[in-house]
Amino acid sequence: MEDTLTPHRPTPGEPAPDTHPPAAPGTGRAAAARKASRATWRLVDELPDLVPAALAGFTVVAVVAMLLSVFRPWVVLPLGLAAGLALAWSARATTSETGEPPSARWWSAGALVLATASTAVNGLLSSQWMTVNRDPGFYQVTAKWLAEHGSLHMPTELAAFGGVIARTTDVPGFYAVGRDVVEPQGMHALPAFLASLGWVGDDRLLLSGNAILGGAFVLAVFALARRLAGGGPALVVSAALAASMPFAAFARSPYAEPGSAAVTIGGLALLVGAVRRPSSRSYVVAGVVFGSAPLWRVDAFMNVIAVPLLVALLLIAGWATAKQVLAFVVPQVLLGGLALVDLYVWAGRYGPDLRPQIRQMGLGALASTVAAVVLWAVLRLRPSIVGVYRRLSPRLGTVALVG
Repeated sequence: MEDTLTPHRPTPGEPAPDTHPPAAPGTGRAAAARKASRATWRLVDELPDLVPAALAGFTVVAVVAMLLSVFRPWVVLPLGLAAGLALAWSARATTSETGEPPSARWWSAGALVLATASTAVNGLLSSQWMTVNRDPGFYQVTAKWLAEHGSLHMPTELAAFGGVIARTTDVPGFYAVGRDVVEPQGMHALPAFLASLGWVGDDRLLLSGNAILGGAFVLAVFALARRLAGGGPALVVSAALAASMPFAAFARSPYAEPGSAAVTIGGLALLVGAVRRPSSRSYVVAGVVFGSAPLWRVDAFMNVIAVPLLVALLLIAGWATAKQVLAFVVPQVLLGGLALVDLYVWAGRYGPDLRPQIRQMGLGALASTVAAVVLWAVLRLRPSIVGVYRRLSPRLGTVALVG
């Protein structure tokens, strides 16, 4: 033992024991190539999780800039890209724990090919809705005006609507807010996203922007499904989505559903990753991505209905601490507040007109909170139920995927 613990002192002229012989020519290049290959494959495996996160980060910046009336390319593009990359980089804390073996990276590669093909095909076949006919036309009209003027206040002149209408006080999809001035209805993440694409690739990219959101949607579905049932079944489900007629219709026309679905499902995938690799940062990222959905669609406030039950389950099952739960919930509260500002300040009468539906969503959230408290009480009294759930949870993933 003494010989083992005592450092060896080489005699003069004897090489030190940790001295390596000179590397053979080409060995360094081969090691660098292997390192680059591993990094590339890791990125391939991570991208289905990272793309929805990057989309959420960019969208939040674009909406904030729009609401602050500083929607300009030199503001939105650099700050939005920086926020998207930062959120995607932070999401990497959960992406290395997908529950899949290293060989499953081929399924991720297949998902990337599928999403790319979907984006390309739907982009080439995208619709041009530069008309004022409520959904989806007003989204592209708004995006075009926003790209050129940076404002949601639109004059009811021919120039603003491509010669479609004459001067009027109220047109389909728009609400009058003053004499000869209207505001577009709905949430405004989609027009902001499409307008940003218009800066980069002119009208052609603006008009086909939903194809990009469709590709992000496909990747988000794959990211969540592989955590539930593995890469093979996840790729099958993603392919079924990409080949479906409703998906094609919404990915080729300017609807807000693909963007909303991408961040909702992508946020759930990151939440599962946070449960498997718990940290406050991973829960923050999941909360930001999941919580950005109302910026796309007002009915995404329904996501809030699920949050109390999610929180109760996380705490009771011991999957998250109180601090981590707060890290998940607080970003959703902040982004929900941002969405409400957009809804009630910049969407004309859209918010007041939807008051009954918004009240119903609020009642649903209240009922969910009561149910969460009851669930908490039952599981505290009967902790054995949690053990049963843990034993069944691997099968429940497959059941959810089939459903």
